[in-house]
Formats: sequence, structure tokens, C-alpha cells
Amino acid sequence: MLRRRVRGKQTVRGDEKPGKRPAAATPAKSRSVRRRPAVNSRPGSKTHVRKVVKSMVPKSRTSYAIFVEEQYPLVKAALFPDLGQGKCTQQGCRQVVAHIAKAWNQLGEDEASYYKEQAQLECRERQEAMQGIIGGNNAAQDQVCREGQEHVQVGPFEYISGAEVLTRGTCASVYLVRHSSLRSQARSVVYSSQQNYRYELQGLKLLRESLDLEADVHLDDLYVRVLHFSDTGPCPTIVQEMLEPLEASRFVKPEFKDVVVQMCRSLAHLHAHCILHLDVRPKSWLFNPMSKIAKLSNFHAAMRVESINEPTRLDYHPYAQAHRAPELHCPIAAVQVSWRTESWSLGTTVAEIASGVGVFSSVGEMLNFEARGPENVKSNRALQCLSPGVRMALLSLVAREAERLSVSQFVQQKDLLNHFEDVGSNHPGVAD
Repeated sequence: MLRRRVRGKQTVRGDEKPGKRPAAATPAKSRSVRRRPAVNSRPGSKTHVRKVVKSMVPKSRTSYAIFVEEQYPLVKAALFPDLGQGKCTQQGCRQVVAHIAKAWNQLGEDEASYYKEQAQLECRERQEAMQGIIGGNNAAQDQVCREGQEHVQVGPFEYISGAEVLTRGTCASVYLVRHSSLRSQARSVVYSSQQNYRYELQGLKLLRESLDLEADVHLDDLYVRVLHFSDTGPCPTIVQEMLEPLEASRFVKPEFKDVVVQMCRSLAHLHAHCILHLDVRPKSWLFNPMSKIAKLSNFHAAMRVESINEPTRLDYHPYAQAHRAPELHCPIAAVQVSWRTESWSLGTTVAEIASGVGVFSSVGEMLNFEARGPENVKSNRALQCLSPGVRMALLSLVAREAERLSVSQFVQQKDLLNHFEDVGSNHPGVAD
């Protein structure tokens, strides 16, 4: 029988000499383990882009999860009628889930297949949304508003028969109308739903309140003028003054500086009154070729915030994809907007109008540009065709979040604005 003796901190078996450690057992030959290669998470890489885009779209749900979400409020109301909108206790939640699980197991084949089809449909829509974001496809934002011309006349304005639709969009389409007495033309914005119409009215109300607080009457010239409202019928309508899209306008190069200043002033005024536009892109600006004034429109997403300098949380991803700041490509729970997100969108908008080319064709290109900074200008088609001075000015807006200038700061930098007198673009809309 072997005994153990303890000498200080060393434990020795009875058949071993003190001070010597037992011989280690010969290890068996280990199987060679093949290590996975390191994941390339470089900003702009395919892996990184897919990870970012995957976090932006809602997670796919199983058929049982869809059933639970649908049945939970009904079962809760049946079991606890006195609870109302209040929350159940932990024990109450278990009872509700137990009843739902029992009902799930008792579903027939037709009912079970219905929820299975719903889960498959959500999965396909999620994949399509991801592919659309990765590929830079804005089809979801540019779908045709299929509501036709339901009215022959809107107030004193009448639709011009045979006239083409000026623009089409998800929320609204724009038609050409004419005043029945004055015979002057105007733009009729026909909304696809009452909700979209109310969103635009709310934004216009914020604009009107901000203008009432300013003594400068010339600020009114920086925003599109509304001539008539009509919420009757299935297609509510707002009639605006006749202007042409800024992105399709023609102006000489020295005039482009004034256009940029006007764009900055219209946004800076909103920011001064703690209003974020949240839809800054070329389509949101119209142009009067007679007065050479650029006017801001599309206020359906505008909102008032407590502070323009502090981030404000949203429950959706604002801005068009091509003009969305890099930090907004994140899960919905982390979406925060401020003047910095507006500055980025303004910079990409000005660059696209000046060059006639979209600045970023995909999310990967945008994330890679933001990570590498000015080093990536040479590979950017839109910025490369502009003059060096204009590129330098725009890079103070299209920059990393901590390095961006606010719109108010940018419009006060005369040395930066002077570069826009010579755009250096070959875009046919900007002539010498």
C-alpha cells in the first residue's frame, strides 16, 4: 500500500524519492486540427458589408414565432381581462405561452402551412432587401406610385390631358397642371395615401413655424411655395409652384456657387430651429431657371429635435441609401441622427448634382471610402471629375463623423465656397 508524505509544499508518493517529480505520461499523438482562416473584416470588404447590411434588416422569424406574436395579445386578454394594456407577471407570461403552445400543436395542416408560408415570405423579403442594399438598388424607394389621376381638376387647377408624369415615387407622383383662369402651369403632387399626405403637411407646418420666427423675408424664397391643398378623394394632392428638378437643370459654372450657398442656407435655417430634414438628396431640391434660385422641398420626413447637436434616436433608417451616412448603416436600435448626418447627405447631394454621377454605387464602396478617407478619392468617379478645390470643399462634409463641418459652418467658410466658382465638371448641366 502506497502512502503519501507531505514535505513542505511538495506531495510525494511513498515509492518516490523526495525532490523528484514523477515522470510525465507520454501524450498520445494529437490529431492535426485545421484552423479556419481569419475572417476579413476590413471596412468595405464583402464580409464586412454583408455583416453591416444583415444588422440593418429585421431578423427572419419562424412560423411559430409569427404565430406567437399574433396570438399573444388575444390569449393574454382572454386569461387576464382586467389587466388591459398592462404587463403580465412572469407566472402570467408562462401561462399565456403554455396556452399558445397548446393551440399551436392543435393546428390543422392548412393553418400550419399558412404560417409556414408567411415565414418563407419574410425570409425571401429579407434576402431581397439585403441584396438591394448591397447592390445599391433603390428600387424600394423609387417604386411607381400606381395611383392614377383620379381628378380632372384640383381646386382652380386642372390636369393637362396627355401630359407625362413629371416624376414617380413610392409616396407620391408629380403631374403637370394648369390654372383654369390664369393658365399658368404648376406641379400637382399626388400622394398614394392619406398618411403620406399628413406627413408632408406636418413637415410644412414645422417649416412655416420656423419662418414665422425669422424677420428675413428672403428665407421664404429658399423653399418651394405651396399654391393649393386638397385631401378629398382617394389621392390627396398638394399643388406647388412650377419648378424643375435641380439635378436636371442647366446653369453656368459661376452660378453653381450661388446654388450651393442657397442649398446650405435652406438647411442651415432648419437646423437653427432644431429641425432635421432627413431626406436630403438631389430630388429634394427644385430650381427656378428664371430667378436662378434653388428651393428645398419634400418635408415628409422632417422632424423637430430637442437639440441639433445631440444625437436623436429613430426607429427607422432615414435618407435615401445613396445619401445615408456610414454611421446609419447599423441596427435600427442604434440609429441616431444629428446635423452630422445631414452634412454627409448634403455633401453627396452637391457632388452628384455637380458631376452628374452618383457618389457611391454600393454600401461597400461607401464604407471603404469612409474608412480610407481622402486616399480613396482617386477611385471615386464622381469626385474625380470635379476640380481639386471642389473636392477639398466637399471632403469637409463627406468625411468621418468627428471630422465633418456642420452646414452652418460650411456656408460661412468663404474660402471653401469660392472653389465652386470653377466646378471642373464635364456634366452637361454645368456649362462654362
